[in-house]
Parts: sequence; structure tokens; C-alpha cells
Amino acid sequence: MLTIASWALEPEDLEILWLAGHYQHPKLGRQIRVVTRSDPSGNIDDRRVLPIGLLPLLKPGRVFSRGTIRDLPGNGTPMSAHIPNLAGGEDLDAADCVSMSLYPFGGHRGWGQRVLRYFVDGKILLIPTFELIRALFLHNKALARAILQPAGLINLATPVEPGFHEKLQIDFTWGMPRRSLNRDIVREFAWITADPAARTAWDSVLDLSRGSHYVSIKPPPLDTRIDFRGVRWKTAHLVLEITGISGRSLPCNYLSYSHPAERSLRASNLKSES
Repeated sequence: MLTIASWALEPEDLEILWLAGHYQHPKLGRQIRVVTRSDPSGNIDDRRVLPIGLLPLLKPGRVFSRGTIRDLPGNGTPMSAHIPNLAGGEDLDAADCVSMSLYPFGGHRGWGQRVLRYFVDGKILLIPTFELIRALFLHNKALARAILQPAGLINLATPVEPGFHEKLQIDFTWGMPRRSLNRDIVREFAWITADPAARTAWDSVLDLSRGSHYVSIKPPPLDTRIDFRGVRWKTAHLVLEITGISGRSLPCNYLSYSHPAERSLRASNLKSES
């Protein structure tokens, strides 16, 4: 069950309206400002903060009831778009490209956050940088915590040489919880750490976001189709949640991995058998 414990006692359902930035708390670490809209009152609160590790859950339009994400689809309409070059987006302030008619922000102007603008298939496609980074990279808490940390990936696995590998071995460290690993996570991690364009894009998030309250990214040059929930007004389409993204491929023919928890278990079993 996907939950946010600090919202468990909220009397009203909370819709994530927008992510309003990040900052480093001296004791609590990296925090994310989350703008919510309460239902049924409609009250908007832009003072909520959550740990960065929860970013995989923080998708605009999603609704939480007493801290638990609702299974129903979030607000917005299912859409899709073909982007010939994901690296070709223009990085803009949300206030400069998201009109009040498209997404009103409850009367605010985007809280100084960034949006990538694409002109595709006769329409304007606007993707919040927070959401693109989440969809490309932040598949669990460990990856979310690492994205704005220097050498964050090194704390999760032994470095591998970027480029294509016939056989790629990922040796995770204790920094990557064993319980969070599955086939999809291992494949996603292999793409992030070994594909040169993906690794450059990952590193760009820290480089471009350092010293700012917003996040930016130099996206990889993918020819991609994205499926998303979004809102539209005339030719403008704003992405709220990316639900699918194509164009990525494994940088290897054969992929395997190890984790110290499994090595410890094997060692324990050998000891017990001796």
C-alpha cells in the first residue's frame, strides 16, 4: 500500500496540485514542497513538506485519502504524444508558459518551478521537470534520495563502465534496499548507470539544480512516445503524470546483479551446513 504517514490524520482527501521546489533541511535532509488541494473544501496549502524519498509517489493530480493513494485514476485526461527528440525541450519558468486557462494553480503562478516546452504534432506539450525526472529515474526511495546527492549512484552500486556491455553485472551495495529490487528496477538501474546518455542526464539534474529551489535536467536524446494524464486548453497540453515512456533500451545483452544481503544469506547457509 502506497502511503504518506504524515497525512494519515488529514480530515479531507488531498490532491497533489503541484511540486513547489526543494530545499535542504539541516536535520531532516532534502525536502520537497508539495502544494495540495483539499476535497471537498477546495483549500490550497503550499506549506506542506515531505522527504525527497517520497518523490516516486508525488504525481500532480493524484489524490490521497488519509495518507493512502487512491486507486482511482488521478485528475486529468489520458493522452499520448510522440517526441522525436526528448533533449529538444525548452526549459522555462512555469509562470511564462502555463496560462491560467490551462492550469490555474489556485491563483498562484507556478511557484517558480520549471517546465520543458515541446512543439510536437501541431500542439504545445509542457512537461514539468519534476515529473520528467521522476518518470525517467525515480523508481524507488533510494534513487529519489540519490538524485540530488554528489556521487549518489556510487552509494547504491559499484560503478560500471558507461557503454554497451555484452554481459553487465550490477553489484548493489547496502545503500539499495534488497526488498526494493525486482526485475524492472534492476533493468531501470542498468539503463541509468551504464547508458552514456542516461548517465549524463542523471548527472545533469544535480549540476543544473544546484543552488536553486527548482530542479532542471538535460534530458537524454530519446525518440520517445509518452503516455500521460494531463489537461489541455486550445493547443496547449500540460502533463501531470507520465504513465509510460518508450525509447529506452538495455545497454547490454545479458544482465545480472548481486546484493550484499544475498551474499550474507549464502554465507550464513554455508556456515549452517558445515
